[in-house]
Amino acid sequence: MTTSRVVGEQRAALGRTLGLGAVLLPLFVPLDLFMKAMLFPAADLRVVWGCRAFACATAAIAWWITRAPRFSDRFARIAHAATLAMVALAISGMASELGGPTSVYIHGLSVIIMVRSGTVPAPVSESALHGALVAAMFPLWFGIVYVLDPAAHASWFEREPLALFVAQYLLVCASIGAGCLASRASWIAKKQLYQARKLGRYRLEAQIGKGGQGEVWLARDATLRRNVALKLVRSTAVSTHALGLFEREALLASRLESPHTVRIYDFGASDDGVYYLAMEHLDGADLGALAKGHGPMPVGRVVHFGIEACRSLEEAHAKGLVHRDVKPSNLFAAHLGDAYDHLKLLDFGVARSIVEDDYTDLTQTGHVRGTLAYMAPECCRGEPATPASDIYSLGATLYHLLAGVPPFDGADAELVAKHLTESPSPLRARAGVEIDREVEAIVMRCLNKAPGDRYRDVRSLREALEPCSARLPWTPDDAARFWREDRHGALARWEADTVV
Repeated sequence: MTTSRVVGEQRAALGRTLGLGAVLLPLFVPLDLFMKAMLFPAADLRVVWGCRAFACATAAIAWWITRAPRFSDRFARIAHAATLAMVALAISGMASELGGPTSVYIHGLSVIIMVRSGTVPAPVSESALHGALVAAMFPLWFGIVYVLDPAAHASWFEREPLALFVAQYLLVCASIGAGCLASRASWIAKKQLYQARKLGRYRLEAQIGKGGQGEVWLARDATLRRNVALKLVRSTAVSTHALGLFEREALLASRLESPHTVRIYDFGASDDGVYYLAMEHLDGADLGALAKGHGPMPVGRVVHFGIEACRSLEEAHAKGLVHRDVKPSNLFAAHLGDAYDHLKLLDFGVARSIVEDDYTDLTQTGHVRGTLAYMAPECCRGEPATPASDIYSLGATLYHLLAGVPPFDGADAELVAKHLTESPSPLRARAGVEIDREVEAIVMRCLNKAPGDRYRDVRSLREALEPCSARLPWTPDDAARFWREDRHGALARWEADTVV
């Protein structure tokens, strides 16, 4: 358990112990009052409360140290151990006023140990070291007191008081042993959980997505020391057919090298039947989330995304692959280095090879694959997908980005009927604003029912969009401004216009 995440969790646990101590210590003030009133009327509460205030202040300062990033993890651990000792010493000072070595305040040491063992999972060696440090403070304090005034405390070493002190001290030592075992049990459980959250060389950090048949996790590649997006499918939760599609996605997507296609790093399976696909982890948002959160995009930005999507699809089509699921949520606006809005095409899970028949059984004609809201009419009829099908889906995606809604809506059966028989409403009518006529014509041509009426290929579509990009530029400064400054304002305006 040596990753930065685990170290951070351990530091947070130390902080919880110290924060809890700072809160608990003042709660025992009524005990001080009771002890003075009923048993030790000569006790000086100024000394007792001075010790208690010192303990509270020490715990609060150490808690702040564990929370402040300026202090190293090593310094935070030292502050934690030192605070345990100082609080134990302060409790010993209270005991000297309220009963001496036989005082019930000795059990305050047991409280310290229980609080620590309940909040900080640790191996036995570490817990035992901290327990010994706490236990040593009581005899240390009274040893110092005896040296300074042996005559006044000679009675402490009479048989009965000494036996009572030893008995209570043994109870403290027993509580330390129990605390060590409890802390170790938590440590082992946490370690087992840590091991369970590893797949090969990948350490699972946080779930960032979930679909019908799998999950996507942010993971850490321990070998290459980089973050990856890890797509997981459990063999016990899906069919053999789904596993075949998952393996197929890895094989097909790994052939692609375009900077606008998500990079595939690795594919494998664990001993307990979890299949994983490691791909580059991207910082940004998919276009579906942006459209949902911020509404229609500027025309220049949509053209920019359209050109970069075409570049990814050009390579895929040249290598005989049809994506079959081009849609806003499979297009990702990534932040790479200083560049914003760098488009990446995701998810080749249902891609089709048009030059190989290795996976014919996985992509049978008659099976509808993809997302109906963006699906070409021929695919709605169960015909094989072609590059022209991706052009239709990209056109539906661009329509959505410009208008804020897909070309058609409704239940599945309605969507199929509309794709087959209806023409989309003019973009200007759906968007509610003026749309560049040339851009609108390009998008609407992509949405023609007959594949032959669309662009000949994706390169032709890109070449049609590029002059629009020159007239309606979306510059790197525009992209950076959106992510740094305009994003929240755009969200607020969209919500004001759409939320009743």
